[in-house]
Amino acid sequence: MYKRISRRCGFSLIELMVTIVILGVGIASVAVMFLYGYRAQLNAHYTILATAAVNEVLEEMRSAGYNNVDSEHFSSPFTVADVPRGVGTIAWEQFPAPTSTNMKRVTVEASWQGGRTIHGVTRASTLIALRP
Repeated sequence: MYKRISRRCGFSLIELMVTIVILGVGIASVAVMFLYGYRAQLNAHYTILATAAVNEVLEEMRSAGYNNVDSEHFSSPFTVADVPRGVGTIAWEQFPAPTSTNMKRVTVEASWQGGRTIHGVTRASTLIALRP
């Protein structure tokens, strides 16, 4: 007589749970990408700050001149501002040989340690000549 027409509307509980798991995995992977991106950005920021500090020390040494590049005028190690556990070191040597008296090679290095994955080292060198 009467035919019963079965119309299924909506989702079953299994379909809903599978969808939630798939979305959860997708959201978790996006969150991990944001975390890695943030760490990379923070490390780049610290690299910029450390490089600026290294260049500032080198400029001060160039301005001081050949005769003032010594441990009396420039102390090593020095603190690198705004960088977590930032420490800088200064090294100089006669160039091109230990007996040379008219040039010094100056190397300034800054390192930092901001956690397991945020750390680094930046280094720069220059030659400072004796001006006549």
